[in-house]
Amino acid sequence: MRLALLLSTLLTATSASAEDRWRATAAEEDGDPRVELELIADRASVAPGERFRVGVRFLLDPHWHVYFRNPGEAAIGTELLFEADGAEMGELRWPTPERLVDPSGTITTFGYEESVLLGAEAVVAEDADGELTLRADADFLVCKIDCIPGRVALERTIPVGASLASEEAGAFDATWEALPAPLGASALEVEYAQPVDPIGPRSSAVLTVDVRGAPLTAPADPRAAFFPDRIRGVTLGVQEVRSQADGATITLTLETGPDEQSDQRLSGIVDLRRGDEPVALEIDLPLPRGSTQTAVVDSSEPAASSEPPPSLGWILLLAFVGGLILNAMPCVLPVLAIKVVALGQLAHQEGRARWLHVLAYAAGIVGSMLALAGVVIGLRAAGTRVGWGFQLQDPIFATVLASALVVFAMGLFGVYALGVEASALGERVDGAQGLRRSVGEGVLAVVLATPCSAPFLGTAVGFAFAGSALTIALVFAAIGVGLALPFGLVALVPGARRLVPKPGAWMETLQRALGFLLLATAVWLLWLVGQLTGTDGMAQALAFLVALAAAVWVLARTQRRVLGVALAAAVVVPAAYWAFPFPEPEAAAETDRTWSPEAVQAQLADGRPVLVDFTADWCITCRANERLVLQSDAVREALDDTGTVLLVADWTRRDETIRQVLADHDKAGVPLYLLYRPGETAPEVLPELLTEAIVTDALHRASARATEHGEDS
Repeated sequence: MRLALLLSTLLTATSASAEDRWRATAAEEDGDPRVELELIADRASVAPGERFRVGVRFLLDPHWHVYFRNPGEAAIGTELLFEADGAEMGELRWPTPERLVDPSGTITTFGYEESVLLGAEAVVAEDADGELTLRADADFLVCKIDCIPGRVALERTIPVGASLASEEAGAFDATWEALPAPLGASALEVEYAQPVDPIGPRSSAVLTVDVRGAPLTAPADPRAAFFPDRIRGVTLGVQEVRSQADGATITLTLETGPDEQSDQRLSGIVDLRRGDEPVALEIDLPLPRGSTQTAVVDSSEPAASSEPPPSLGWILLLAFVGGLILNAMPCVLPVLAIKVVALGQLAHQEGRARWLHVLAYAAGIVGSMLALAGVVIGLRAAGTRVGWGFQLQDPIFATVLASALVVFAMGLFGVYALGVEASALGERVDGAQGLRRSVGEGVLAVVLATPCSAPFLGTAVGFAFAGSALTIALVFAAIGVGLALPFGLVALVPGARRLVPKPGAWMETLQRALGFLLLATAVWLLWLVGQLTGTDGMAQALAFLVALAAAVWVLARTQRRVLGVALAAAVVVPAAYWAFPFPEPEAAAETDRTWSPEAVQAQLADGRPVLVDFTADWCITCRANERLVLQSDAVREALDDTGTVLLVADWTRRDETIRQVLADHDKAGVPLYLLYRPGETAPEVLPELLTEAIVTDALHRASARATEHGEDS
């Protein structure tokens, strides 16, 4: 969403003239309104005591849409308020919306395209005479790729006298005929199968809604069989629709968060088909309640554990140890390589200098981890679920990170001064610059570390994402302390400092060599951009990095700072305008190795074990496991010998189904390796760091159990 356009629209949304207030336009883009609204009624004049219909019709430009009362995973629901002088207004009626998916394929919303009539019934007062005045206030969001908010007030008068139909009566008849029917007004019956145990905070369940009374089928997309109302603290989704002789059964998945409310009900629109005709129902059913936490899940997923959750102290210890191990992960090595130079400069200086830089580095790490925790908390409060490393699912973020690495590398190559001299601590300005650099290196360490999922870290972060805001903050802070500790020990412990060589000419050579390491990391990030956006997007990112490097060189070579900043901006700004946003890539074609719950069940039904690799292109640990272990000759041979099918669940781009499976195994990020065996509902979870022996042994055990199951059956 373009912020400037959004703000200008809020201030300048157009409306109709004073004498034509029943019609208005709104959501202007480049002077062109994207929606027209009309306040209409099905009667040109009304009689006292008469019932009639009034509504607001939205006429939208092609491919633009407004939203249902529950907009889905994003956006803002449409709000419409009717008032009438001389008539009593009824409840707003909502047509069945469409299921809309954004161009990235990651966000699902509910809304209306082309046109929609939102209306209500009104009853004229018995003593009405002269004319009655209708008013409608509409607050809405209009989206295509950009989203433009609009707010319009409409008004019209209708004479009171002899009843006379209007030209719009046919539009109301067509809309009312297709409206979802209330249960009491429908010949169909709904039976609601609740879980045996009550639903409480942080629980999941499978609910079934049986619609009986006629042969019914699912719409073309079964996920569009139910449009739920927004339920605070509850996430709903359609898992399956089964047709039966006298109706259909809709299976819903329900997941509650820590703030699930006890007064919520299951309501929304059920949309099915009777032959070629749509059949829509408004439902409003009670949700079971209770303090007992339960988890009733589909048999394709692992059964919930009855063991009590781990203590917060244990989780914080795991987070701390995971942060320590992150220092050995390839994601963080470029930053640690830079810190080697800093150690050489600081380790043999006076204690105050070392303490200040250690604290600055730690502050950069812990502060960044807390900022990341704040982002997670904010996204969760907004109804979005995220995972560890989620920021590298955004190609713009990956490009910005690559830009930072290129700028750091240019400093190491001597294009501009990047050194940290302890002797400068006597001068306030130079000392402040050095500390800022240490803080920046701590921030960079966090940014590079989050795509890695070190041992012990996945469990800790998974526990944090399922907990309260305070739990998330504490776990992320513990990870930061573990990540910062090794550098602090080497810099501050006397015995450890003896291992660091004294400053000398070797440091300049090392700095140049480390610059190439940073550039290598930038190349990996550009490759990731290519995976997310295609070769055109990777070329745009590369061109932007070249322009950025030129701007840094110009700024460093220009003695007059104002002139240097102006020249650098003249290079970078046009390059950024050309490079961003990135093109949307074509969706990756599914193969026989693409994971889905249905694919797992199909292979298990044929008696074959299934190994699922939950991975992402931005996950260094995942790529290492794949190249060194999963693609090795020994593992390939074991897969063939045991008849095991290897499926890949790619989380490079956001995928809610994959995120949910990760959460079911108390994981907030990849890698995750699940080995399913025929006849068993719970898979074996393999370690995050694989070896050939671990995988081959697990495959042979699964094959033996599959053979036993086949003999028993």
